[in-house]
Amino acid sequence: VVGSFVLGLLVGAGVTGAPMALVGIGFCGALTTFSTLALEVWDAMDDDRRPQAVANVALSLALGIGAASLGWVLTSP
Repeated sequence: VVGSFVLGLLVGAGVTGAPMALVGIGFCGALTTFSTLALEVWDAMDDDRRPQAVANVALSLALGIGAASLGWVLTSP
C-alpha cells in the first residue's frame, strides 16, 4: 500500500525519466513484490482458507488503488 501511495505521488507530481525509474521502479518495485501476495494467496488456497485468500486479494487491490489515487490527488495540480 505504501508503494502504491508513493507511485501515486510521483505520477501526480509529473515525475519522469531517471527519478521515476529510480524511485518508481527501483524502490517501489522492491517494496511491493507481487510474488509475496501470490505466495500468501496460494498458501491460503492450499490450506482451504479460501475466504482469507479472496479477502487478501480484494483488500490488496482496493487499498493499493486507493492509496495510489490518494497520492495522485495530493500532488496533481
